[in-house]
Amino acid sequence: MSRANVESMKEGINRIHGMLVQFVNECPDAVWKQTFGGFPVWQQAFHVFACYGFFTKGVNETPEALLFGADEGEVVKFAKLPPAPEKEAMLKAAEQGKKMVDACLASLDDAALSAKHEGLSARFGVPKTNLEMLTILVGHGFYHLGACDSALRAAGRKGIM
Repeated sequence: MSRANVESMKEGINRIHGMLVQFVNECPDAVWKQTFGGFPVWQQAFHVFACYGFFTKGVNETPEALLFGADEGEVVKFAKLPPAPEKEAMLKAAEQGKKMVDACLASLDDAALSAKHEGLSARFGVPKTNLEMLTILVGHGFYHLGACDSALRAAGRKGIM
């Protein structure tokens, strides 16, 4: 079975993930802890990493908590604001989240891209295909990276994008 299209989507996912990891590594502490665009900058990056499971997991699968245990869902929804995590912890969370994405990608071939993604469909309340899930995953990452990148630029730093 062909995986050419899955591999193409994987490249986009790897690109945004790599850029977000680069952001975590390069973001100065002053920017990391500031609020920009209505939310803490660190929380924008964490939100992307934590949503990997939201997008990829099946109907009866619960995404694992990456950093905040029982409070994770509230932190992901920007409803709770814990202290900013250390960057090393964020990088571990990013790696753990990426494993969920990689497992999902490994389970797909090109024929499966047009099939309904049961988990995301249930969470969104409307039918979503595997291709839509992957597209949303990439777009969502770039949206939040844009907020992070803008915070860097507003602080006089070079952006990631």
